[in-house]
Amino acid sequence: MDSHYVRYVEWCLREDLGDIQKTYMEREDSHFWVAESEGDVVASVSAKPRSRCIDGEHTRNGGIARALCRTVLCFAQQHGYQAGILDVSVGNLEGQRLYQSLGFRESYRFSSKKRGKDMRGNYSLL
Repeated sequence: MDSHYVRYVEWCLREDLGDIQKTYMEREDSHFWVAESEGDVVASVSAKPRSRCIDGEHTRNGGIARALCRTVLCFAQQHGYQAGILDVSVGNLEGQRLYQSLGFRESYRFSSKKRGKDMRGNYSLL
């Protein structure tokens, strides 16, 4: 598994996924969804001033990420969100195509401090 992805998941667990109930479910303007396949959680997405979409490699092209993204965008619109911003790995071309098809446009790229090369792109929906 990609070490950047592992570090990202570890960071998410420290920042907000460690207590989903408190972080996402106790406020009206926040929510958290998961997608399951054959009893396993295969993807998740959230809406809050900061949202997350984590899609597993084995769910690619199954429409799960698209469905979750549409769900969170609909929720955001219903709750008065004015913009959406997400980060995606530069190498995740399928993810970039998905987000672009949903109206997101690349805003900028930022570099990994260790390697000095572009590692992530920021996409915005205004």
